[in-house]
Amino acid sequence: MGTPLLWLVFNLFVLAMMALDLGVFHRRPHKLTMRESLTWTLVWIGLSIAFGLGVMHFSGEQRGLEFFTGYVIEKALSVDNLFLFLVIFRAFSVDEKIQHRLLEWGILGALLMRGAMIAAGATRIVECGPGKVLTSLNRRIDKNRDLKMMALEDPKSMDEALANVA
Repeated sequence: MGTPLLWLVFNLFVLAMMALDLGVFHRRPHKLTMRESLTWTLVWIGLSIAFGLGVMHFSGEQRGLEFFTGYVIEKALSVDNLFLFLVIFRAFSVDEKIQHRLLEWGILGALLMRGAMIAAGATRIVECGPGKVLTSLNRRIDKNRDLKMMALEDPKSMDEALANVA
């Protein structure tokens, strides 16, 4: 899984690349052409391939294949998200000149929130132990299932049950 130093270097590199993209390459908002979009897509994919080859070289073939598998899955999910962003941008009539910047800030926010949630979860596991965390999750799942069943049986009692959950 790597050392804390490797994770720190990796995350700093990602943040530096995002800062470079936002602060230097796309400093002035403009509508991206198909050629510019394709060029930048190839640049970022090329960087990812180089990184994956570095993982494969320094950490072995298995780790490299794990990286590339994760990368392909994330890439597929990101393409799916692009369609959602397109719908949102069109619904709110977002100017094409600032769409790239909004996407970058959205990605940065998602990365920060993901990191915060991972850190909070890891802290919870360290403090309580994995057994207690799994038991708490199981209780929460059971409670949600019970609430759904209650709503199906008697919708009026749902409001009372929700008031007692908080």
